[in-house]
Amino acid sequence: MPLSQRIIDTTPTPKTGFKELRDHGLVVRIHPTGKRSFSYEYRSPLTKKSARVGLPVSTLAEARTAVLKHKLTLGEDRDPNAERKHAVTARGSNSRAIRTSAKRFVSMSSTLCVAQRRLRVASAWRGFAAQSNHSTIARPHL
Repeated sequence: MPLSQRIIDTTPTPKTGFKELRDHGLVVRIHPTGKRSFSYEYRSPLTKKSARVGLPVSTLAEARTAVLKHKLTLGEDRDPNAERKHAVTARGSNSRAIRTSAKRFVSMSSTLCVAQRRLRVASAWRGFAAQSNHSTIARPHL
């Protein structure tokens, strides 16, 4: 029997574990908390092994649309799970580069602040020394 939103909504929640409803690769898991999660099971064209990819959707209609996109990807001999992992890795390397750049910027900024502070102190000393005719110079208050 094909899945419908009504079947998903009226299926009782299990006491423990989870219950799975299946329809042509689309899997709906019903958890004891009442949460429903969607995934797509398929055979990878690259490894010829069974694979599953989670679908970030909340309704059956959205899940069917996502499954259709994944089936089109499989039709082009591409693995949706491998592409997702590659995108996450690429995103992770970008964030790593951003973190490195931010650390470098903070380091340069703190170095610049120290240099500016030293310059202010030096100019204050010069100004104080020019105003004072004493042989011993007291440190100015900054």
